Amino acid sequence: MTFEDFKNKNIIVFFFTLATIGLLTLYWTHVIPLTYVCTFSLGLSNSALRVVINTVLMHRVDKKFMGRATSIWNGTAQLIEVFASTLMGVANDKFGANIGFLWMAVIMLIGAVWSFIMLNTTKLRSKQV
Repeated sequence: MTFEDFKNKNIIVFFFTLATIGLLTLYWTHVIPLTYVCTFSLGLSNSALRVVINTVLMHRVDKKFMGRATSIWNGTAQLIEVFASTLMGVANDKFGANIGFLWMAVIMLIGAVWSFIMLNTTKLRSKQV
């Protein structure tokens, strides 16, 4: 594992965690200045996650397969977004708009846990070889 891989892997988990904390804060509080900070952290983490994950993808996938890998990655992300946003909209209608922040926080928490597990699994596999 190179230093660059170590940085990218930590950045991925960090930004998922930052988004989770920001969304949970938006769910629990209604303080206006804190809302600005949380909204900024969400925008930062969303954009940064896409850039870092695409960078990792570019380093791991052969150039001749990069177009296919990117289309699968984007298609999967959009499929998840369709179902998540539909369920979030139904939950918002039934329970109020604040529940959407909680729903997104759960999704980000799943992403953080999944990334952490996958990164540690990769570390274990590289040590066994």
